[in-house]
Amino acid sequence: MTVLLKAPERIAAVCQNIAQHFQEKVQPQGFGAQVVTIDRESCVLYKQELDKHLPPEASDIVMLINSGETEYADYRRDRDAEEKLLDRFRFPDDPLKDHYRHCEASHRL
Repeated sequence: MTVLLKAPERIAAVCQNIAQHFQEKVQPQGFGAQVVTIDRESCVLYKQELDKHLPPEASDIVMLINSGETEYADYRRDRDAEEKLLDRFRFPDDPLKDHYRHCEASHRL
């Protein structure tokens, strides 16, 4: 199942659909959005693909990083930094209000 869910062609099609739906239906209403993926690897894959359809600064990743998971070190945040990022999602006056304000949450245990 995960092989299918992580297939590059599928991720590309899903992300194109997400971006189009967001720009046409969600963003005009002033709302943000969140994508939840099956695991950390797919979270990163979705972010990389979404960055092809929306400005990279329009989305971010929120996920729990365990010690020793160096492949996800770029997404490690302390609690304060994570809370600041989540605040950006909560407040409509944030500069990201015209974008996909909050993107991917993955594997919050």
